[in-house]
Amino acid sequence: MKKGCFVKIIIVLTILVAAILYIAQNYMDELIINPGKRIIKNVAVKDFTKKLENVKQTPEKDSLLTLFNNYFDKKFENIKKVNLKNGEYSEENIDNFMFSINKFLKDSLVDEKDLLEIKNIMEEDLE
Repeated sequence: MKKGCFVKIIIVLTILVAAILYIAQNYMDELIINPGKRIIKNVAVKDFTKKLENVKQTPEKDSLLTLFNNYFDKKFENIKKVNLKNGEYSEENIDNFMFSINKFLKDSLVDEKDLLEIKNIMEEDLE
């Protein structure tokens, strides 16, 4: 290989690596993190609405769905990194949260008292 070809390859590779690093540092939120947040939120909301199918239709049930959507909006709002083993958003922590919510859904009825307690659990989890 000639010296000129080698120098051209090095220059092109350097420019490509610099461009990739620039895009990754400045636009990673829009390309990777935000779509990932939406996917995780949609899966969680779909799972939660499936659990609510057995609950009787009341105004509290509608309020609970709205409260749950707002909870997950706030939960994933400031996330920059997801550490699935030791992080705050591990599967175990989400399962523990859902377990505490499921205690109130066993009787197939959500009343004002249950809604208030669920709201308190959500507020504690967000702190």
